[in-house]
Amino acid sequence: MCGYCTEIYALAAVQMVKFPMLTDADCMPYMRHRLMLQEARNISSRFDGFERPPGRPESIIWLGRALQVLMDGGYDTPTYQLLIASPRFLASVDSYCGSAQVAQFGHAALPLNAAALSWLAERETWLQPGVFARRVQAVTMDYSASLLAQYAANCLRPADQDEEKSLDGENGCAASAEPTGEQVNNWVLPLIMAIAKMATPDCPDRLMHQALWPIIRSGPNWTPGFDALELWIERQAALVLYDRFGIKPFAENLYWLRHELFQYLALTRTIDAQERKQLLDLFLQFGTRGDGNFFSLRHWLVDGEILQNVDAAMI
Repeated sequence: MCGYCTEIYALAAVQMVKFPMLTDADCMPYMRHRLMLQEARNISSRFDGFERPPGRPESIIWLGRALQVLMDGGYDTPTYQLLIASPRFLASVDSYCGSAQVAQFGHAALPLNAAALSWLAERETWLQPGVFARRVQAVTMDYSASLLAQYAANCLRPADQDEEKSLDGENGCAASAEPTGEQVNNWVLPLIMAIAKMATPDCPDRLMHQALWPIIRSGPNWTPGFDALELWIERQAALVLYDRFGIKPFAENLYWLRHELFQYLALTRTIDAQERKQLLDLFLQFGTRGDGNFFSLRHWLVDGEILQNVDAAMI
């Protein structure tokens, strides 16, 4: 099972549906909790159910959610105060931050060239009032856009390349290009921060579109792992683009986008009747391409049904 399969738990988190029973032999419960944490509306409700102590992927997700809270409301918000009062979050800070992680931003975070963001791996960034705000203010919009552009150029499938070829290793996108799990881990916080910068009101429309659209349009060159961190980045980029431009850019590229992105937008935002009709009209023009993504999208647009439970989605 890969990240495309397990992403269903993140979508389920948005709906707060019940989960199927899993045994320890499935190696799924801890992963499920981490995916739930990515999308839970109330992150303070997700303190329980994880492995002890927090593993590295969990720590990254906690800090990614904390980063979003800090960008949105700041250190003094009730949500962030709950976070820094939680032993679970503090353990995650301790797990991620330290001199070894700071050093990794200089080389293991390639190809993003994220060395300038090594402060994301310093404890005071998360635990001292005003430190994050001061440091993130110094990060320019152009630098954030360049991080996203480098990720798109080096890690995502070319826009004219179909998924089958990317998985088969043709056209230079072979499995040998797959990064290590640790490399992916080093990319997450810089990319989440860059996407959050794109969401600020002073980001020009053109820059936002140029920076975020490639991430939404093209998946990674590799198959995402269980934690689906790459798909979390993709979903966050989709939210920011939708909030600025509405359904239009998604409708114009309906044929190529993953059905899960539309489902995610329908769950987290309000796709009204007019937008849905716009999607359906375009969808009917394309005809079938005969894959599961197409039929899932058709079921939603024509029948009006999106994911009702995890069991059904996993069939």
